[in-house]
Amino acid sequence: MTRICFVTAVLLLTLTWGVAATSISGQWETMINLDPSGLAFEGSLEDISSTLAVDYKHDSWVLGSDSVFNLGGFDLQKFTASGKLGALTIDSTLQLDPMVVNSVTYELANGESYQNQAQSVAGVSSTGAQAMWSDPIWNCVQLDETITYAPSAFSSLQANAQLSLPEMNLEWLFYLKGNDFEAKTVTGKWVYGNPYDHWENVITQTGSYTASACVPRYGAGSKLTLSGTAGDILITSHTYFNLEEYSYNELKTLAYAKTHIRDTLKLGGSYYLPKVSGETWEATFTREFITLEGMSLGCAQFDVGLNMTHEGFDWFKILVTDIELFPFLYLDTLITFTTTSQEIVLEPALCLGDTGSVTLHLDLDWNAADASLNGLIFNGISMSCNWSGLTFSSATSFNPVLAPSGYYLAADVNSPTTYGFFVPDKNFAKEEFSCTTGVGYYAEVCYPEEYYNIWEMLTIESSTEGCRDEDCKWEVNTYFGDRQILIADSFWFWYKDEDGESYKYNTEDTPAKVTAPIVSGSAKPYCEDDNVSYGVAYYDADENTMLGWVKTDVDLVIPLSPGVQLAFGAAVSVYGWEELKLGFVLGW
Repeated sequence: MTRICFVTAVLLLTLTWGVAATSISGQWETMINLDPSGLAFEGSLEDISSTLAVDYKHDSWVLGSDSVFNLGGFDLQKFTASGKLGALTIDSTLQLDPMVVNSVTYELANGESYQNQAQSVAGVSSTGAQAMWSDPIWNCVQLDETITYAPSAFSSLQANAQLSLPEMNLEWLFYLKGNDFEAKTVTGKWVYGNPYDHWENVITQTGSYTASACVPRYGAGSKLTLSGTAGDILITSHTYFNLEEYSYNELKTLAYAKTHIRDTLKLGGSYYLPKVSGETWEATFTREFITLEGMSLGCAQFDVGLNMTHEGFDWFKILVTDIELFPFLYLDTLITFTTTSQEIVLEPALCLGDTGSVTLHLDLDWNAADASLNGLIFNGISMSCNWSGLTFSSATSFNPVLAPSGYYLAADVNSPTTYGFFVPDKNFAKEEFSCTTGVGYYAEVCYPEEYYNIWEMLTIESSTEGCRDEDCKWEVNTYFGDRQILIADSFWFWYKDEDGESYKYNTEDTPAKVTAPIVSGSAKPYCEDDNVSYGVAYYDADENTMLGWVKTDVDLVIPLSPGVQLAFGAAVSVYGWEELKLGFVLGW
């Protein structure tokens, strides 16, 4: 609470200074996230986020500052500058990380241990029948976490200059990435022994090791963009040197947002370095991406994109939009060619003027081996309509997976009951883990007893005029999903030693040399580590709620006066209250 009061005081002083300076405009936004099940305020406070954005305008230049605070303190600082320098248009962003994790200490709560969490648990078999785990498993033990931070000033710099010429635009972007994934000392996160054999011989560690959150990527890269028109066609060339850029749909997918194939060729404006392990900048070619947009084919518009990497041809895509099949019925089509496959994706849309639309999400089941069409794959349907100031929309997925193709509607909703399993901790040297005995250092991973895979989302939203001369905005989202229950004795991990041999373990198997498994939903515990992988299986169980309801969340924004808004949010799921948010926005 002392930290929160200090942050609030700093923000208030900064806000007062900003209002007094007439040449400065800005916005202060704060949101408090509470756990509705908490009995006391301190116990229910889950997070607080506060952002102060200030812009200073002078002639054609705008200088900006974005400061981000959270429950841990000062989290992020950005400085921006944009304007004209002669014939050039300049835009730059400098990002600083005031705090980087320096050390993390994990401790068991007083009176707890991994050993006394072991119990026999009823689950289901692979057919859904009641089953018991053959060996005791552990409730997931939540370790008390103590974090210390170290200052790390520089995170990244992005600067681009644009020059407009008759019939042509030139833009050069420079991206410099600092090493903001500093090594950290981790203490007491693991156990030593073989948790799946003689648990009494397993001990919780009190020593430490140095680890990294991810393999750091730092250095520099650049992008050269040339664009011009030939008649009605816009031709754009993006050439990357030691740099990569996320596509628009990739960013939407990472944010659990629905994507559409008409956005396939859009770039996301978010960059990363392709090299790992701190390799510095080399002016080497990474990628060439060329688009031709605005071409006509009868009554339809189509665009093409060609992507080449330093290894050669990657893919060629043809995007055809607004093909009129019948009055009000239009079709978007994406055709993708690679060196090994061809794919056709269809999205029919029923457009109802200003009142709404219906979109079908289809794939062609195409057999590239013999160039035959086996049929259509119906992935989902989405629709939207407007009525009396209200907007109703829904999205239904018949293939709810997290993929850039965009059929993933929302994050899974997990049960509060979780079980802990152990996988080898590869921060230690390879000789610390024995493939034959299973003895080594293990870290805990947790899986929910059950979860709901979201396949349907319904949304109602409105913006009501006349509320203090500004709009009152509200939105209600309701989710439906499939219930999945953990299958008994399904947890496994496999370990690949320095000779490339793979060994599989689970709660009832002794170590056995196996072929590395390919299991949907498996995950690697570390960013670049291919030595350990693990997974667990779930059974598609009967629903236990009306119509498979899983979760409903509500967001409301109420303007009190020009530049002043209050914000509220709440979420409730099949497991009870999930979230309660309170906040405000002040602008000047």
